[in-house]
Amino acid sequence: MISLLRLLPAACFVAYGAFAAPGYHLVRIAPVLNQPTFVTQAPGDPPNILHYSTRISTALSGFSAQNTMGKIWRYDVNTRESTIVLDFSERTVVNDDGLQCFAFPPDFRNTESPLFGKIYVSSSQYVGGPALNLVEEFTILNPDGTPISPETAINTGRVILRYVNNSENNHTVDWIGFDPTATGEARNYLYISTGDGAFGRAYNGGSGTTGRPSQNPMDLKGKFLRVDVSGMDAYPSDPDRNYAIPASNPIPAYNALDPDTPINGLGEVYVTGVRNGYRASFDRVTGDLYWGDVGENAYEEVNFLKAGTAPDGPPADFGWPQWEGVHPSTVSGAPHTSTNPFTGVISFGPIREYPSTVGDAAIGGYVHRGPVLELEGRYCYADFVEGRMWLLDFDRDTPPASFNGTNGTLADVTALWNSLIVDPLVPTYKGDTSLGTLNGLDHIVSFGEDNAGNLYIVDFGFGTGFSGQYTANAGELFQVVPGIRLYWTNSVDGIQFWWPGGFQFRLQAQTNSLSSGMTGEWHDYPGGFFSPLTVPLPAAEETVFFRVIGL
Repeated sequence: MISLLRLLPAACFVAYGAFAAPGYHLVRIAPVLNQPTFVTQAPGDPPNILHYSTRISTALSGFSAQNTMGKIWRYDVNTRESTIVLDFSERTVVNDDGLQCFAFPPDFRNTESPLFGKIYVSSSQYVGGPALNLVEEFTILNPDGTPISPETAINTGRVILRYVNNSENNHTVDWIGFDPTATGEARNYLYISTGDGAFGRAYNGGSGTTGRPSQNPMDLKGKFLRVDVSGMDAYPSDPDRNYAIPASNPIPAYNALDPDTPINGLGEVYVTGVRNGYRASFDRVTGDLYWGDVGENAYEEVNFLKAGTAPDGPPADFGWPQWEGVHPSTVSGAPHTSTNPFTGVISFGPIREYPSTVGDAAIGGYVHRGPVLELEGRYCYADFVEGRMWLLDFDRDTPPASFNGTNGTLADVTALWNSLIVDPLVPTYKGDTSLGTLNGLDHIVSFGEDNAGNLYIVDFGFGTGFSGQYTANAGELFQVVPGIRLYWTNSVDGIQFWWPGGFQFRLQAQTNSLSSGMTGEWHDYPGGFFSPLTVPLPAAEETVFFRVIGL
């Protein structure tokens, strides 16, 4: 099938062929950013407008470098122009500190909602010791829906949650988000992923300032929390916790049904047994929760919580610090039982795991529900350290008792997706699998979705070695786009073509000139296996057609 694209000088038309697979490519939409951490779209925004965050504002590279904190930006994909929405550069960051994530509520544009015009931001700050973790609310829209200036917006801040890590400047408050399938009051419920913040420490009964707190429901760390941010306050005398606790949360629900044997735990605790749930997402169709849990010594996890699991409590538990993946952890003193010792629930295993020989930091992604049909329903995730990416076909009706780290069907798409990268403005830009070059997907720190379900990838930067992962001014944003297309620009030398896919595709041409033997037939253009390629403007032929086609 031939699709006519555009009339060019010298009466040349450009067309492209349609073929079975792959039916998508990756477009670099934003170079070069200062350690980007997240991307999403605000409800009601036009398709070309995204928001992204950068971890730092200054540009010192390295894990131990002290920088000022970054910003949240409004980004026009068409013009590649960024404007500041919120500026946090008065704060200092080091190690894993920094601007982590942000979320828009579903009712962001609903003037009748208490969450109209709000944005929620998670960050961690260096204050001379363990990380100070923050979840904050800001107002960024005027009553008429126009943007508030960043100078005014930063002063609207309200603390939702504030706490200090046990002992480290890593594994902080990693991800926040709203359930896009929620209805009624639940549309105001913010989910918060907290790291255990106690790298290398002993079990210590799951409590104490140096213990591993993840399974202890009386501690906020190593959890998923669910809080109501619509205005009520369950802790009116505590300036560090300003939210209500939904009565439908697991612990309040359980204690209401069984008041004689209540769980001694915080009502905001939604999931226990998490080490460092760095990037989570809800399936926008089913409401299921997925996340990547960064391991400590030997294994990385991908975890799954089906919508509606344990609605009457206790909270679902995922085993850390007793288990890393489906293996006993190396945490000193951990009992390695199959249950949470505080709540008694049987711990769930991960649906996927991989050893540290494959990667060292699992980054949760999304179940694709966008326009790329061959990715429909497949869960995409990555490893930050090694720059690897996978697609998982997983049956959401799999019984949790059978979660064993090998569930579903997995495809490694690292090489494929790097081969499918193109930049519409830079003919020579293409992907590679080297972590030492700017080209391609390197240290993937997050994925994102827009309102239409398009999938985005956030590349934190390129660089080798532990400290090299924290290179300044080296990040990029990519979008997964349906179809394979031919890109071109005109010059005095001819037409320069470029396309994604490398040797998977080739450039072909034909002419309708009666003097040419090519009439009505497609022929491989000389050198058409190599992108980019400059084609001289035709002299004799009246019209020339070009297409790119799969091998």
